[in-house]
Amino acid sequence: MVLFIFAHGVYTLFISNKKYDDGKNVLKWIRTPNIGHLKNVLAEVIVIILFVKFLEVVFVNIDNLKWEIIILPISIVLLALGLKFLKLNKEEIEK
Repeated sequence: MVLFIFAHGVYTLFISNKKYDDGKNVLKWIRTPNIGHLKNVLAEVIVIILFVKFLEVVFVNIDNLKWEIIILPISIVLLALGLKFLKLNKEEIEK
């Protein structure tokens, strides 16, 4: 999924002819107006994958949980906060 989003974003930003592409045949969340938006979408997908991996680890090891497992959710929260503070999803104001 991450590779698909990255490939479509790179195609939209650098290869496609924007003069003839209206972008209406693409889902709204995958449209790529700038490189910051592409970075934001990829980072969000990575945070979601890490969260699912954490849930998988917890459910597999539900009987013998250790304190070391807490590192993964802390890193997920730090990544999400860093993503929030970067504000990469803001579109540039066109003049």
